[in-house]
Amino acid sequence: QAEEIEEQSEAMYRHIERALARARLSSGRGHAATDLRVVCERVIATLQRLPGADELDFDIHMLPDSKVPIEQGDLTELLGNLLDNARKWAKSRVKLRYAPPYLTIEDDGPGVPDEELTRISERGRRLDETKQGSGLGLSIVEDIADIYRLSITYSRSPLGGLKVEIRV
Repeated sequence: QAEEIEEQSEAMYRHIERALARARLSSGRGHAATDLRVVCERVIATLQRLPGADELDFDIHMLPDSKVPIEQGDLTELLGNLLDNARKWAKSRVKLRYAPPYLTIEDDGPGVPDEELTRISERGRRLDETKQGSGLGLSIVEDIADIYRLSITYSRSPLGGLKVEIRV
């Protein structure tokens, strides 16, 4: 009975976290463009304080004045979830590239089996329980993408891990 209660509690927790994250999102309209590089550097600086991240090479490829039409808080949430996911799985390298209109985040981790790529953004979906997390990160990314009408594709990176490509 204790296991069942724990499972139900965890499911409720994930549901509440998802609802709160969605409530925090802005409308996605009427905001000035945000400096992408500045937000990337801030998110990476925060992530580098987490276990194992100080050993990773965060490789940023974009012009210094790159701007995207996404509110700063939403962009921070989007990049935070994607880069944290890459941090958890990368062996040594996370690559972030912005070549308008595409923002790409890749890692050199084990990757995701092809048959799972279409399902990784499902609410609460976790392909591997060995890493800490709630399984909500990519579904929050999908919520932000919906609000801003961004398209996201998941594939295998030439580095070996996951490749997330966002059309801004």
